[in-house]
Amino acid sequence: MVFLDPAARHFYLDRAAASRVTAGHLREASGIAPDHARLREVVRTLTARSPDFARLWTTHDVLAKTQDAKHLHHPVAGRLALTYQSFDVRAAPGRQLVVYQAAPGTATAAALALLGSRTPPEESSGSHGVRPGADPSRTGP
Repeated sequence: MVFLDPAARHFYLDRAAASRVTAGHLREASGIAPDHARLREVVRTLTARSPDFARLWTTHDVLAKTQDAKHLHHPVAGRLALTYQSFDVRAAPGRQLVVYQAAPGTATAAALALLGSRTPPEESSGSHGVRPGADPSRTGP
């Protein structure tokens, strides 16, 4: 999404940082599993279709996915400030569990609670969404 989806321009509040980090994570993964066919295919596709990725890939920056902050703009909930922590799964080498969270009592925490309580649109009998930029602690039209 970071490199090929036009929506990324609006979704990632700091797209340059998201691009750099994503390329670095892919570089790390390719070092761990250089013969992984799907990963090699993803890198080939991104290199061919994204000049931004191709430029970042040639820097050879390696970034481990450990912990960081993400600042996003969700189309329904608006701005979200999240942190994540990743954990290696001992029973599944090469796999990670990544936990995203919002600081308690923040607008982001309220927005996530609201998003988690929403009924998917195809099952909804009415509109209970939040307009972009609206106060996520309030529901209704």
